[in-house]
Amino acid sequence: MAMEQPDTPALIQPALPARLGRQLGFREYAALVAGASKLLRDKGVRRGTRTLLMVRPGAELIILAFALFQIGAIPIVTDPGMGLKNFRACVARSRPRALVGILPAVALSYYFTKEFQSLRTRLLVNRRFLQQCSNTSCTDLEPAQAQPRDLAAILFTSGSTGPPKGVCYEHRHFDAQLRSVRDHYGIRPGETDLPLLPVFALFNPALGMATVVPPVDPSKPAKADPAGIVQVLQDHAVTNSFGSPVLWKRIGEHCQASSTTLPHLRRILMAGASVPPALLDLWTRLAPNAQIHTPYGATECLPVSSIDARTLLDQTATLTLQGHGTCLGKTVHDVQVRILPPAHDSKTHRADGREIG
Repeated sequence: MAMEQPDTPALIQPALPARLGRQLGFREYAALVAGASKLLRDKGVRRGTRTLLMVRPGAELIILAFALFQIGAIPIVTDPGMGLKNFRACVARSRPRALVGILPAVALSYYFTKEFQSLRTRLLVNRRFLQQCSNTSCTDLEPAQAQPRDLAAILFTSGSTGPPKGVCYEHRHFDAQLRSVRDHYGIRPGETDLPLLPVFALFNPALGMATVVPPVDPSKPAKADPAGIVQVLQDHAVTNSFGSPVLWKRIGEHCQASSTTLPHLRRILMAGASVPPALLDLWTRLAPNAQIHTPYGATECLPVSSIDARTLLDQTATLTLQGHGTCLGKTVHDVQVRILPPAHDSKTHRADGREIG
């Protein structure tokens, strides 16, 4: 993307250092990734190094994640809302060899010595970090050559449905996900995205979309100021945005109360929980030019299926309101689904738990 659209915006963030500007093109973004890769390598991060990534959403997260990919290291990403107890358990299970994080994260690693005993490298990410990346001359670092089944990253689930699980993503998984998201939703280079769930910003550089960093605390997304989000959507003519139904409800209520519409939005993705028909109906009016989708999946595999708001409202909303559940739509291209019955159902399983037939 840096070669194909070097001057197209890649990252828009008001908090970027003034000398870098508040907006980075793909060429500048790629140079910062290369600089970060050099800094990481100088600290001893190598191909295959499990690296706990604990930085704030925005430029640092996106740049460092791709710097680790460029080296061939393995980023470990946790959900900031999982709580300290779950976080400590996740660290102990994933056994990171390196920590790249802000000051509170580095301090935690010295305090909880048992969980962090596998660490060999620590890199503090502070206000000067992006300037360091910018000042680091590195033009000859080629991307690591990875095989499809090589481990690419470890992404922990949020813990909302049980203890957080570390999902091992191979490079073939990311490749398939990228193609699936791009082709199913018709995403094109040059679009502008507001990712209300920070981890989804990691798709954007490879999709050629600009990332606008949202004014949202990822550990408390439901407390985000809807007026601030709407202002960002308008100021940057955002075309694509992904978020939870809880957030879209708050944003929608604010737009409705202020008689605000968002005609520049082309695509809205709502996921993470069931989306009420009333919320979909509201957003068809607030964003009249947008395709509204409710994808379904899990950290282990997404998207599995997807359905658009118009189909839900016209064909299944009545059944949902009658208590028949929420329609998940059809599987996306190349995804195969098998629905398993309950393990202890005597009609479908033997006493030892094995499926009949």
